[in-house]
Amino acid sequence: MKYGIPRDKDGNYNLDGARAFEDTHWQKMISNMTKSRNHSWVQYPKKKVFISFMNDDRDKMKRLKRAMTNSELMKPHIVEDQRKGALNLSELVKQEIVECDFFVPILSELSIKSQWVNQEIGFATAHDHIEIIPLVQNSIMEVLKGFIHKEIQLSYNFDEYEDSKKSRSSFRNAYKGVISYIESKLMKDIDHSHLKNHD
Repeated sequence: MKYGIPRDKDGNYNLDGARAFEDTHWQKMISNMTKSRNHSWVQYPKKKVFISFMNDDRDKMKRLKRAMTNSELMKPHIVEDQRKGALNLSELVKQEIVECDFFVPILSELSIKSQWVNQEIGFATAHDHIEIIPLVQNSIMEVLKGFIHKEIQLSYNFDEYEDSKKSRSSFRNAYKGVISYIESKLMKDIDHSHLKNHD
């Protein structure tokens, strides 16, 4: 029984409603965690999320970064925010990717032509501990090649429209899906860890 998930007029489960239901469910749990910070089981470090993007998608990156920063469970990492001493850019990128738990590339008509973005994806793919969760513009699905392509499951997609508000709304829905997925996964890990520690 899928309690609380709405059906359409033909009696089928509404997938958009299901996602909204799941988002609300996890947000309530995360909110309860925040209110219960005095309990030791919620004292977990934020997981690192590396955001890969091209300069032309900087606005998208900033919106995603801002939304992730508001989460209690994750910390977005942008290479330009982490410039350190004598490390050159390529070494810094490698270090930041290796240290991350999740890798979120923003793939648009512009970024798929970026050598940097493609190299970052390739490097992240070589590390088994990193989960790659791409945000993909629907119009490039047919031309995707390499490590991220249309034959694999790409759940978080967005569209670009002449109407900028529609474009922003589409991207917002996509990145909220990514954040909800990561939060739900981390909440399950925390719950399992909590149960294990109390066995």
